Amino acid sequence: MYRKTFCLVISMVSIVVSALSPTQAETLNVGLYDTEFPPLHFKEGDQRTGLAKDILSHLSKLTGHHFVYTYLPALRLEAKFQKGEIDIETFVNPIWYEKSEVPGLYSVPYGKSSDVVVFRKDKRFPVAKASDLKGKRVGMIRGYSYPGFMEAIAKGDIVREDSGTEMQLLEKLAKGRYDQIFIQKEMAQYVIKRNSTYQDLEVGDEISSIDVMLRIHPSKDYILSDINHALKTMINAGVIEEIYNQYR
Repeated sequence: MYRKTFCLVISMVSIVVSALSPTQAETLNVGLYDTEFPPLHFKEGDQRTGLAKDILSHLSKLTGHHFVYTYLPALRLEAKFQKGEIDIETFVNPIWYEKSEVPGLYSVPYGKSSDVVVFRKDKRFPVAKASDLKGKRVGMIRGYSYPGFMEAIAKGDIVREDSGTEMQLLEKLAKGRYDQIFIQKEMAQYVIKRNSTYQDLEVGDEISSIDVMLRIHPSKDYILSDINHALKTMINAGVIEEIYNQYR
């Protein structure tokens, strides 16, 4: 029943959007990181699709655009976006690219990126503000900023210990090298629920949340209206929420 209802919603949405979409369909190059970031995306060649591909798959049905994927390290991906060799990035926010030479154009928000504190189960405690972590060693992602906590980190009240990827954070926490980490909420929930290696970890309080959007290269500015219209239609029809629910 669920699949029939979901397919019916998609069919109805497709009819509405295709009737209103004036832009000629084309092939667009989407940049994804080459490191695994479940459930947003998985490594190249993985049979699992992930949130990014699932959302773009529905956008393709609604707009006629065809999306192809390029997997690259973060710095190379950004360099190619600057040159116009990457047309679209997913799950981003403009504030992250304010200093970029080509910041890009942004779609309407279609989700949230939230950071949470994750503990080993015997170490959990409430975290509502930076002072709650005073004197604690916290695993974080190298180069990331954590609003509300940076001053305490700079003062040394919170001991910051960096890792290169989210999966490294989870691995070190599971092995007892950290007592707590800051990590993206959807990823933590997905991995802990599905991988027995991390069954002794527990998601704690949310420490930040920000809108996420598609980042579009300015050379493709003419697709933005169609993309926004399709995203709004998907949001209003509950399609985005249904896609998220498949990974919760």
